[in-house]
Amino acid sequence: MQLALERIQAHWSFHVFGVKLDVAEFERAAPGGSYADLVLWIVEQYGRRVGKAQADVWVDHTPANMLYANTLFDLYPDAKLLHLVRDGRAVAASVMKLDWGPNRVDKAAEWWVSRLAYGFAAELHFGPERVMRVRYEDLVSEPSCTLQKVTEFLELDYRADMIGGVGFQVPAYASQGHTLVGSRPDPARIHAWQSELSARQIEIIESSAGALLRYLGYELLNGGYLRRMSEAERICATVVDLYREMSNRFHRRQRMAKAVVVAGNTKALTAAAQGDPV
Repeated sequence: MQLALERIQAHWSFHVFGVKLDVAEFERAAPGGSYADLVLWIVEQYGRRVGKAQADVWVDHTPANMLYANTLFDLYPDAKLLHLVRDGRAVAASVMKLDWGPNRVDKAAEWWVSRLAYGFAAELHFGPERVMRVRYEDLVSEPSCTLQKVTEFLELDYRADMIGGVGFQVPAYASQGHTLVGSRPDPARIHAWQSELSARQIEIIESSAGALLRYLGYELLNGGYLRRMSEAERICATVVDLYREMSNRFHRRQRMAKAVVVAGNTKALTAAAQGDPV
């Protein structure tokens, strides 16, 4: 367990979130505890730091969780997963703005398809008792009805104030990508991608992921022949992508440095200043 804790503590995220861990304290709290117990204990330590020490439910919205459904269910037999499905064009418009994930429109479309594949596989393998599919568009346009179904699935009590997203404390490092946290769902976001993406970007996404979009009930804007990305467009996109990656690394380090100042972690601040990979 000591080795597991050392590896966890070595990850940069535990510096920017200001979590200090002591394996001896864990062993006193949970003698002979398992790895699953260790992870829950770490969550409790973070909860105490942000004033949520008495929370009864742990919710983690990391998108990659669906890739590790088997491991998560092995560790936590009572856990459940929500598979949130959103229009791939909206996902591309959103993720390409961020300093993590794909920045090329063709890669964003591929990323969306591959992530959905894991979600669909988990739905089939574990069944509706363990994995529930939720459409983003339903959550935004009919939040009360959709949240009541979600809380019923999760065996939680529904409260009307859930719609407003009140009570969330977004860590400084993640605040840039979570600007809408704490706001009521905005139906205008459903079709915002139509003005955020160019006509050519939309065509490229629909040329590679159009079938899946239609299977999921999303109407295509382009009919007939769809032009895939040309070789010249790929070369240009590759050059731009290289520049974006360098820019993204710089912005991630800036966010990390800002976050560790808030967390008061001088060791992580030094690492960020030296340009250590994040």
